[in-house]
Amino acid sequence: MTRNFEEVPPPPAPPKVLWSAWVLWRIAALLFLPAAVQILWNLREVQDSLAAQMASDPSTAGQGSESILRTAQLAPWGVMVAGTILMLSLLVCVVMMRRIGSRSARYAIIPLALVFLMVSRLAYELGQTDLAATFGAFDLLPVAQVVAMIAGSVLMFLRPSTEWMYMAQEFWEFDRG
Repeated sequence: MTRNFEEVPPPPAPPKVLWSAWVLWRIAALLFLPAAVQILWNLREVQDSLAAQMASDPSTAGQGSESILRTAQLAPWGVMVAGTILMLSLLVCVVMMRRIGSRSARYAIIPLALVFLMVSRLAYELGQTDLAATFGAFDLLPVAQVVAMIAGSVLMFLRPSTEWMYMAQEFWEFDRG
């Protein structure tokens, strides 16, 4: 079968602006890992703290102590699983943009990032067992994550980036036939 249209040339190398955006998105996604490690490191303290908070909360007064204890044991694991899944989703979006110039991945990454930021923030707060600790560099990681995501989004939507993604996706669709 022959094609009735002109061949689409392969896109040139991605602009440096787009490479920078991809790197920032990867960094922002991987900044979840310190929070997950902190939860794992302090897992017993985190679970005990959650159990104490839930036991003193009037909204959970009707639940039994077994239910509260079970919830406190599973909550940190749920946060880590949700954060890991969202982190992998962000990384897959970056790969799709990089490999095939997927414009839909460029739009999908924004709502995923918003949910990821909420889960990531929860993970950072859960992992902090010593509330009297002084402000340190670890406390700046959620801020760095937000800054990296905003900068990556801005760089991703600049004209050179959008033009390259358009050319890359057009070539990929042509190449698929």
